[in-house]
Amino acid sequence: MALDFGIFDHVDRGDLALTEFYENRLKLAEGYDQVGFRTYHCAEHHSTPLGMSPSPSVYLSALAQRTKKLRFGPLVYTLALYHPLRLAEEICMLDQMSRGRFDLGVGKGISPIEVGYYGADPTKTEKIFGEAMAVIMQALTQKSVTFKGEFFDFKDVPMELSPYQQPHPPLWYGVVSPDSAARAAVQKMNIIANVPAPVFAAMSDAYRKAYEAKHGHAPMARMGIKVQKVTPPARKRWLSSGSCSASSQAGRNTARSTASWNCPASTADSQRTSASSSACSNRRSSSVREIGKSTRLNSSHTDISRMP
Repeated sequence: MALDFGIFDHVDRGDLALTEFYENRLKLAEGYDQVGFRTYHCAEHHSTPLGMSPSPSVYLSALAQRTKKLRFGPLVYTLALYHPLRLAEEICMLDQMSRGRFDLGVGKGISPIEVGYYGADPTKTEKIFGEAMAVIMQALTQKSVTFKGEFFDFKDVPMELSPYQQPHPPLWYGVVSPDSAARAAVQKMNIIANVPAPVFAAMSDAYRKAYEAKHGHAPMARMGIKVQKVTPPARKRWLSSGSCSASSQAGRNTARSTASWNCPASTADSQRTSASSSACSNRRSSSVREIGKSTRLNSSHTDISRMP
C-alpha cells in the first residue's frame, strides 16, 4: 500500500500580530519539510478569521522559498473569484520557482457568503468554475488561448509562461459524494475528502470504477482522507465572525484549522490505514510537536496521531 502524509492548513488567525503569525506559519512549514511530509495544502477564505491566506499564491510563493522538498498548493483556489488567464500565469510562476513542487487544487468555493462579498453570484459559481477551469487548462498546455463562453471570451491570447511540470501540475479536487468522486476520476484529478473512513470507502470505490472505465489500467491518481484536529478557539472565532451560518452543516464541517491526510490505494487499504500507519504517524506527530514549541502557534496545530 502506498501511503503518504501531508498537511491541510486553514491558516486560521491566532492572537499574534500578523507579521509574527505569518513568520511562525512559514517556520512550521520548514519543519514539515524537514521531517518528511509530502505535501502542504492551504485553504482560501475571505473576510473570516478561519483563513488568513486569502491570496494563496502570495502565501505559497514565500513557502516555496523556505522549503526544499515539500510539495505545496492551494486546496482550493476559489475559481469564481479569479480571472482565469491571470491565475494560469501565477500557477506557472509558482511551479517554475519551486522547480515542479506545485499541486493545483481547484473548486467553486464552499461559502456562498464569502463569494457574495466579492460580488459573485453564488448560484452561478458552478458554471463559472467550469468555464474558468477550461480556460486554465488550455492556458497551461497550449501556446495560445481561444475560448468563448457565458462568462469568459478570449481569442488567440498568447501564453508566454508554461508550467515546470508537463503537461501541467497535478490536479486536486475536494469531493463530497461518490458522484463527485467519479467526476473527478474522469478528469484524472487527485481527490481528498473530509469524511469518516467508512464513508470514504464508497467514494473511493466510485472513483476507482470511473477511473478504470475512462483510463483503463493507467497509473491511478491519489485519493486522500483528512484526519482532523479541531481547535475550539479558531472554530469559535469563525462562527462568531458572521462569515458563516452556525446552523449550516457545511459551515460546521468547515470550521477546522489544520488536518492531515493519507492516500489509500483502495477501499481495503483505507480500512487498514490505522494499523499500518501507527508507527510513522506517531514519529511525525512527535516531530511536529517539537517544531511547534519553538513557533508560539497558539491557535491551530497539526495532530496526525489519530487515524480513523
